[in-house]
Amino acid sequence: MANVYEYDQIKFKYKLGYDGSVTEPNIYLCNRQLGKKGQVIYEGLSVTVNFASANECSFQFFKYLGFGVNPLWGQLKDTSVILIEGFGYFEVSVPGTETDTVVKNVEGKSLQETELGQCYCTLQVNTEDDVARTDYNAGFPTLFYRTDGHTEASLLHRVLTYAPHYSIGHVDDSLKPLNRIFSCENTSVWDFLNQVSEEIGCIFICDPYSRTVNAFDLSEHCNKCNGRHIFAGVCHGCKSTDTGQGYGRDVSLYIDTENLAEEITLSGDKDSLKNCFKLEGGDDVLTNRIGERLLGNTNYIWAFSDEMYNEMSDALRTRYMAYISYASSFQDEFNSLWAERDRLVDDALMWGHTRFPEPGVQNYTPAEAWGIAANKITYTCISSKFTTLDRLSGIM
Repeated sequence: MANVYEYDQIKFKYKLGYDGSVTEPNIYLCNRQLGKKGQVIYEGLSVTVNFASANECSFQFFKYLGFGVNPLWGQLKDTSVILIEGFGYFEVSVPGTETDTVVKNVEGKSLQETELGQCYCTLQVNTEDDVARTDYNAGFPTLFYRTDGHTEASLLHRVLTYAPHYSIGHVDDSLKPLNRIFSCENTSVWDFLNQVSEEIGCIFICDPYSRTVNAFDLSEHCNKCNGRHIFAGVCHGCKSTDTGQGYGRDVSLYIDTENLAEEITLSGDKDSLKNCFKLEGGDDVLTNRIGERLLGNTNYIWAFSDEMYNEMSDALRTRYMAYISYASSFQDEFNSLWAERDRLVDDALMWGHTRFPEPGVQNYTPAEAWGIAANKITYTCISSKFTTLDRLSGIM
């Protein structure tokens, strides 16, 4: 099932007029506590919203209004905070332009990404240096997000100690128990969160109306063991089919030049098209073993698309596809033989490493071993009068 968690605060909103047209939103100049100082009169507003990066805005702000000088003219300046209704808070840069009519061309980026990009952190997470800390608790390694109160072992809590004015919002359950190794030095909090998102396969979305960070899982995962290696809907670890999809909703949206696109150009990088790969190991032994393990005793893997098959001659295509069909008929038997070989090798290693005497252990000759055993025997039972001590010794 797709992860479609959403809440009202991370939605962008706009208002429609009576004629169905989009009305321009109000803009307010705010202080750093996000309190409103006054309404900004503007022209030419443009807002660009992005899913995984900072939103952007731009507009023109004039010094003179119909009633005189704009009262906010001197207050709207670099690093000012504004609120655009329906789109959230932005931090702006305001270069001034002196013309016949004084105007400021204001540009802004989302406040949250901007502020987190100005807070720097140095962290060692689950590294050797982290484990060597005097206050490290081995019973509580750092996980992605903890709800048990051990915030010192929660990655998100540790990161946001460098931005204490920010809080944690929603975190997908599939992300919470993840344990990974991270390190950074003098890196902005936002850049480090992006590093985490690339490693884990998640996305961080800031609440546009508050200083809150949310984390959503982008990867397909197992709901049973929380494994993240899913193939054809089956977990590689526990073989469960109870899997969850990454964040988002699958939609059937057909795009052509008649609905959403004005022009579509298809181009390919023909130099990157390969139909043959040679597998090599770290040394000659591994390279040879790869060839032995592949059906056909070769290190080459071939793959052709339908278009390439159509480019072949009829005779070549017929012979090649017949070979593939013939070789595939032996694949199951080939795999079972290798599985049996691997089992026998494992048994041999087990007997060689766990059953034989370990180095350093005292070894005895048969005569010495019998002497030790004889000293331990206080009596024995002779089942027949023909049984002699020499024969008994041979039996023992």
